[in-house]
Amino acid sequence: MIEFDVGTGVPLYTQILSPYPSISDTDEWDGLKYADGNSDCGFSISNCGCAITSIVMVARSYRITNTQELDVNPKEINNWLNSESGGYVNGGVNWIAAAKYTGWRIKYEKSDKTTNNYVLLDEKLNNNQPVIAKANRGRGGISREHFFVIDKKLASTYSVKDPAWYNTKILNEGFNSDIQHVRNYDNGFDGLRIYKKGDGIAQKAMTLVLGSPAELLITDSFGNKLGKDQNGVEYNQISNGWYFEEGFDDPTGENPPSQHKNKIIQILEPTDGQYDIQIIGTGAGNYSLNSDIYDSDGNSHFQTITGNTQPNLITDYSLNLTNGKPGEIVIPVSIDIKPGTYPNSINLGSNGVIPVAIFGSAALDVKNINIPTIRLGSASVKLKGNGQSVFNYSDLNTDGFIDVVVKISTETFSLSSTDITTNLEGKLQNGITIRGSDSVRIVP
Repeated sequence: MIEFDVGTGVPLYTQILSPYPSISDTDEWDGLKYADGNSDCGFSISNCGCAITSIVMVARSYRITNTQELDVNPKEINNWLNSESGGYVNGGVNWIAAAKYTGWRIKYEKSDKTTNNYVLLDEKLNNNQPVIAKANRGRGGISREHFFVIDKKLASTYSVKDPAWYNTKILNEGFNSDIQHVRNYDNGFDGLRIYKKGDGIAQKAMTLVLGSPAELLITDSFGNKLGKDQNGVEYNQISNGWYFEEGFDDPTGENPPSQHKNKIIQILEPTDGQYDIQIIGTGAGNYSLNSDIYDSDGNSHFQTITGNTQPNLITDYSLNLTNGKPGEIVIPVSIDIKPGTYPNSINLGSNGVIPVAIFGSAALDVKNINIPTIRLGSASVKLKGNGQSVFNYSDLNTDGFIDVVVKISTETFSLSSTDITTNLEGKLQNGITIRGSDSVRIVP
């Protein structure tokens, strides 16, 4: 296969039919289904494949031309990402997963959303690191969000490898022409996605992707925040963490610009502990929260949570990392054992029942709880003679939201005399886990 690197070390590959690397090669992948074939940008690699094709160019610049005994090209990376848990999320490429595709011979280093960050760009190019640049809609007069490669600094501009407008040679072409396959970037860019040379050792990482009319905020166990809160304040307090928006548009013009953008949080080498996640509604609609964790062995742990949001509604989740491996995403709930009393005394030998309240909120409709799944410690909800769970609904704390009080059988408690707290766990009807805790005092 001929490599068109024009002297910069980065070969030109395209997502569309072109001579780069050849007509016959691009004909193998330009019409293939991209991701699940249902992305907002369209069906095919030619419609949506700017990011994966840019990754291919960067990988090949590091002499990574073959992986798993297959050629490194848009067809093969697309196939691999489709087979990898979390390889594609909401139609977007998982940048960390793409590093695994190469056998960690390149590693993800940084996401930057600063417009025209020439200092960072020059630093990486001086270190012989080609970078993937993002162009927002409107840049150069083109209403298409797009990714391409910047590979060399010139006297007054930069050398470019563009997977769609493939005759674009520099960042400041000065004109646009779909016929000539040239796009003008006004000598600028709207963010960078940066890889570095890898060592073949797996990269621990966390990626959260939110598809929704909402914002995303995460807080680690040290109180550091990353994302955007309900007041629109953005936080970047977690080391090696980034928050940004990302979308993909069709450069061919076959599909209109996408109305969808993912909110993304990335953390490299995340620390163990609890991460509190907030989905903050900015509009009404459905959402999907996707979590992909790569552990130290390079294994992907992928989870998806779906729900509904509305303006100013805050929905809380939590996720625990232990030895780099995640537990399931859960909804934290407020509970009160023996509501209205303190301390919460429990006689393990009583063979009776104790009431436990689970409080509803704007984000939690307690009528969506699958009552038989509730456990307090190991103890289950008491059953009536007809096999029905014993519980009742009321607005116990008079906050305007319905609460539920369940009766827990004490005979199956697995508490000890030294326990001072216990946990409640259960499932919503959609399978999402709820979890809460309260204090207890064990009495004879």
